[in-house]
Amino acid sequence: MSRASKLLIAIASLGLSSFVCDNASAQASAATTCQPVTVPVALAEGGPKAYSVSGKLCLPASGQANSVILTVHGATYDHNYWDWPYIPQVYSYRNFMTNAGYAVFVYDRIGDGLSSHPVSTDISVNSNGYVAHELVQALRQGQINGYTFKHVVLAGHSLGSYTSWVEAGQYRDVDAVILTGIAHKMSSTIGTILSQDIYPAQQDPAFQNLGLDAGYLTTRPGARNAMFYYPATTDPNVVQLDEKTKQTATQTELNGVFATAQGSATYYSAFINVPILIVDGQDDVIFCGNGAADCSTSASLQSAERPYYSASPSVTSFVVPASGHDINLEVTAPLWYSASLGWLLSTAKITP
Repeated sequence: MSRASKLLIAIASLGLSSFVCDNASAQASAATTCQPVTVPVALAEGGPKAYSVSGKLCLPASGQANSVILTVHGATYDHNYWDWPYIPQVYSYRNFMTNAGYAVFVYDRIGDGLSSHPVSTDISVNSNGYVAHELVQALRQGQINGYTFKHVVLAGHSLGSYTSWVEAGQYRDVDAVILTGIAHKMSSTIGTILSQDIYPAQQDPAFQNLGLDAGYLTTRPGARNAMFYYPATTDPNVVQLDEKTKQTATQTELNGVFATAQGSATYYSAFINVPILIVDGQDDVIFCGNGAADCSTSASLQSAERPYYSASPSVTSFVVPASGHDINLEVTAPLWYSASLGWLLSTAKITP
């Protein structure tokens, strides 16, 4: 049986066939507008706005929305993680949410994609959090293409969820937070994964001519499949595109992932004072099992993570079955997209 046939069976077994068809029809009829923007930012409070963030503000077919979702991608990715160009009716969260009537802002974090690439040591989880804070304020104040939004939802993945901890916990200026690909404890295998699969971007053919310093890191060729995916629900075409479009992370950022002292991302997670949705793949090798969170069910993930968010009025968990770390890039993605929409409407009370 071919991999394509297996994927179709997986979609059918998870009840996604009608969703994919319906969403494809919606996409064909919707005229979503995505506007490229460049936003000047500083890397720390009081610093000069000497850097630029490259992003896209995507509006629903109506051309207007009261609520915007600000997405933050993880390490070695860019904005494409949230707006995947291959079969977007399955893999693009941006596509799903603009079809539902929300505006979505996707961007390349500093150090990735078309955004500025400063010295690697200037990029940290905390600087990422401050940049996200600047974007939140810009979206609220009409500084991005003149659109002003009443509600801003922060959605992060992996390193982007650590960034979201800092932004939402320190600056407290968003209305809800969606955290994906994260838990407060990591698998005991993380050290082996990082030592085997991460190396200086200078050594990778894709980045050798960019002049990046030794603190910029990326994944070794061929490593992404085992790190980020669950084989049964993975399209090899997605993995090939993932490898082709991979980006970097900095050593300083990765150091911040493991920090727990005052002022760290983990520290700020306890200060988030808005509704939180936590979403992990059941087969995430980084954050589920082997000493990390129990992701066997949504209830077990809820039990593991709720105590860490003492300031939040509401913490909801959702486990995506048969899915790895990159929940947006598995055929199961529409399951959590739909769950997040339901959560926004019923729990966070944030309408488009």
